[in-house]
Amino acid sequence: MLAFSVLALAAFALTQSSAQISGQASLQASIPGSSSFVAPPAFPTSAFPTYYRAEPTQEPQPALYDPVLKKTYPLNLTDPNTIPSNDPDPVYYPTPLANLSSSEADTIIDDIVSQISEIIEGDSITGNCSKCVASLEIAKNAALLAPSKVPEAMVSLCQTYKLHSNTTCEQDFEASTFGAIWTQVLAFADVGGLDGQYICNSLSTTFCPAPATSPLNTTGLFPKPKPANVSIPQPSGLAALEAVGPLTGTGNGSSFGWVTYTGDLVSHDPQTQLSRAYTEYAEDSIYTMFKEYLRGPVFPVLGNHDSNPEAIDSPHKLPGPLGQQQSWNYDHVAGLWQHDGWIDAAAAQQARTHYGAYSIKNQFGLRIITFNTDFWYRSNFLNFINTTDPDNSGMFSFMINELQAAEDAGEQVWIQGHVLSGWDGSNPIPNPSNLFYQIVDRYSPHVIRNVFFGHTHEDQVMVYYANNGTTRNSSSSALVSGWIGPSVTPLTNLNSGFRMYEVDTGNFDIYEAYTWYADVNSFHDFNNSVTGPTYKFEYSTREAYGSPSDWPVDAPLNATFWHGVTEAMQTNRSLVELFNTYQGKSSVKSPNCTSDACAAAKVCYIRSGSVPLGRQCPQGFSSVQSPYTGTG
Repeated sequence: MLAFSVLALAAFALTQSSAQISGQASLQASIPGSSSFVAPPAFPTSAFPTYYRAEPTQEPQPALYDPVLKKTYPLNLTDPNTIPSNDPDPVYYPTPLANLSSSEADTIIDDIVSQISEIIEGDSITGNCSKCVASLEIAKNAALLAPSKVPEAMVSLCQTYKLHSNTTCEQDFEASTFGAIWTQVLAFADVGGLDGQYICNSLSTTFCPAPATSPLNTTGLFPKPKPANVSIPQPSGLAALEAVGPLTGTGNGSSFGWVTYTGDLVSHDPQTQLSRAYTEYAEDSIYTMFKEYLRGPVFPVLGNHDSNPEAIDSPHKLPGPLGQQQSWNYDHVAGLWQHDGWIDAAAAQQARTHYGAYSIKNQFGLRIITFNTDFWYRSNFLNFINTTDPDNSGMFSFMINELQAAEDAGEQVWIQGHVLSGWDGSNPIPNPSNLFYQIVDRYSPHVIRNVFFGHTHEDQVMVYYANNGTTRNSSSSALVSGWIGPSVTPLTNLNSGFRMYEVDTGNFDIYEAYTWYADVNSFHDFNNSVTGPTYKFEYSTREAYGSPSDWPVDAPLNATFWHGVTEAMQTNRSLVELFNTYQGKSSVKSPNCTSDACAAAKVCYIRSGSVPLGRQCPQGFSSVQSPYTGTG
């Protein structure tokens, strides 16, 4: 079995070439590099070729040249003293149906706001959900007739009826943040139908309940039926980036086979402080650092923060320029990825066309298919347009075509996205998630060998089962794993971490996964320290979970393995608590998972690769970033 290492980064994942593996004993886990790495205290100025002049107490600011846009980013874009308080980028509105004067538009808006106020305050319509939908039907006229006036009216209504604080109302509905996006939603959504239910639930869960998953007709969905008998090929953050080589044993000339990066490189700042230029700067700077510190090609995907406005991507079906609102971003990242030598011209053209998604065969013969998960993310408000179509963007048509071509060619595939498809079911809207599960079912395990996500910043995993997950209590129906990688960015109450996979080049199964972490609780000492963060080996997946689940030492860490782990977790509470600890990257802030209810929930989440499955699980135990709210 020829193995190689793959680095995985979430919010910052990797692959490394290694020698021929022979014999069962060689498959036992061992640390591939140093046991720990202490980063230097100062910013490594070798990361970029030139810098702006800075005072001794200030962080250095690179004078970053963008090879795609052919420009050097100005200092004030990232200078802490000049952080903007508003987004200067253009906003897009639907074309109004009538050519109204400003005063005529104001009169219409005033009348519509008055009608909405009557609905909210009156008793002619009862129930929050009915009131919300009726208000949307009135508001739609404003979006169609006087779209540029709608954001201000939304801010006013939000503040008047205390939907949020006054400041949050402005941040959510001003034209330069999300107001123009909501105006598009009102104009094109079926607000009196299912779309309206989604919109009202998004505005407040007290308005309308979350819509149920719609029935999915798969007739004609796939070009060919699944083969009856399928055969599986046989085996054959900057401080973090500095730590990768020494810890993974990939320094001094050795390299990863490839790096899988599951997105979210733009800082998680308020929308008022973000812009196109800042997004482009973040993309150029982070990919430049990847090129400098990570050996081997990087295959990135876009995260929900890797856009502007944050999480917003428009389907090409929207008319005129509205369907191309984020094309500037797809053009930019496609150019950067090709410039860095990670994808070829054909894949770059796919990325420009398919919202940053592409399909490419790497140097080992594995096909990597990426997709933009913003088209199922609940915070991409444009997803509330035409919710009866689970593939309104066409993203999954692209995926199906690529998977069918891979099946016809006898290729194996890894799928990469950002927002996870299931777990507790809280992140995607249900219909696209349900469609994706059907696609995974159709093309697994003979084509799709592994699936990768990020987004949560936590260390998690999901198992996809046959027959759309109708039976999840048997290893015989487990098809493929969905790995949710730990992130370099700690986010809330988490440590920083990254992972390396050892992968077989014959069938692209994973045989080992090593995870490293840095204790964020110690970061407060850095101002007076002579060192930076220390990254340490956290665990080997095979060592942690293999023995408790009676897994053979020479068998891959596949869906059958992870199903076996869930079976062991049902009777072994120590294993549940271990999984819970690793979920937060050994953070001291993680809540304990010692109750029967929490254990049952964790098992259910791992077995739930879609929204409809995840919603059936006990809620309140999904994230270790805050105290659990589940009962029992």
